[in-house]
Amino acid sequence: MRWEHYYWASSRELVHDQSRHGRLTDEFWEAYAHRQLVALGASNARPSNSRPKLAAYMSKSYEPQSVVPMICMERCRRWAARANKLVLSSNRDTPLQDVLARIGLAEHFPYSLASGEINAWKPDPRIFLHAANSWGWRPHEAAYVGDNYFADVVGAKRAGVLPVLYDPRGNLRRSAVAPASARSANCHAALRLNGRG
Repeated sequence: MRWEHYYWASSRELVHDQSRHGRLTDEFWEAYAHRQLVALGASNARPSNSRPKLAAYMSKSYEPQSVVPMICMERCRRWAARANKLVLSSNRDTPLQDVLARIGLAEHFPYSLASGEINAWKPDPRIFLHAANSWGWRPHEAAYVGDNYFADVVGAKRAGVLPVLYDPRGNLRRSAVAPASARSANCHAALRLNGRG
């Protein structure tokens, strides 16, 4: 289970850290580094000498990368070729069309939605409902494929959208947390079973 997935999915801890320290400030990164060290087994009682170093590194080096595994690129192309309407949503602050163009997926996602555009971050159901409504779908007519159980599966379920977890290493499959997880090879089957693929 990846602690980071939980944290960045609008967890209470993230909301607390952002309201107390600001968004992605040096103070925020120091609080994040402390939480990360505790999640890795460091003592919560005493400050770590590593915390300021980790915070400085994150503050200076944090540059989110948009990486799409080749199998996901192939699935998107296949789904789009079958006249499926695809929407991409992300917990980013700014619109995604430039990112989609850079990674070669813009033609398959004529509509994309960044959380910052509607001020709703996954797992808030509003982002899933907004994305479904963009094509005139009711929630039960849509499926959402994501790689974060806490943000994607939980949020899709809250919105009434079919969640499909992309978990190629089977990390969550081995835990009791995500019984609905699906490997990439099963994503298409799951969508076809629901009349969406």
